[in-house]
Amino acid sequence: IKNFKLEKVEYGNLRTYLLCDVSGSMSGSMEDLRGAVTDYISAKSSKEEVAISTFSDYIKATVDFGATDEELLNFVSGMYDDGGTAIVNSTIEVLEKFSSAKGDKQVLIVMTDGQDGYGYSRESIMTQIGSLAEEKNVTVHTIGLGSVDADYLNTIATSGNGIFVYVSDSNSLSGFY
Repeated sequence: IKNFKLEKVEYGNLRTYLLCDVSGSMSGSMEDLRGAVTDYISAKSSKEEVAISTFSDYIKATVDFGATDEELLNFVSGMYDDGGTAIVNSTIEVLEKFSSAKGDKQVLIVMTDGQDGYGYSRESIMTQIGSLAEEKNVTVHTIGLGSVDADYLNTIATSGNGIFVYVSDSNSLSGFY
């Protein structure tokens, strides 16, 4: 390899959107989900903005970027499980909320068991999520909690140039973030 050059990339701020599955299939993992999101909020840097949405059949509730840590933590304490699961639809809806602006690092973290009630094909996920993540300059990561569909979650993460991580409980997440 000739003429190789390593350059440091500087970002202004980090904008992280946590998309949390609160469907009925998450009933055995809700405590871990709440713990994982609470730990994330507690560990975030001062240059990081966090937004959170919960979803089941649809986006149920949202706290937007600019919320205080107290508002985020209050939101997390009120999360409960109910309904079906629309992972891909909810991921697309959240990706559409991001601006296409360059300069800030933008990340979407989907926390779920991967049991999508709509069962999109790999090709459809790669096309829909992949093109929107690229357009919006967002990296999509998935975190599998509980009994997961690892292939499905890996496909979603790969489509958004991110990674899939399986965790058995919220304590296992510290290495991820």
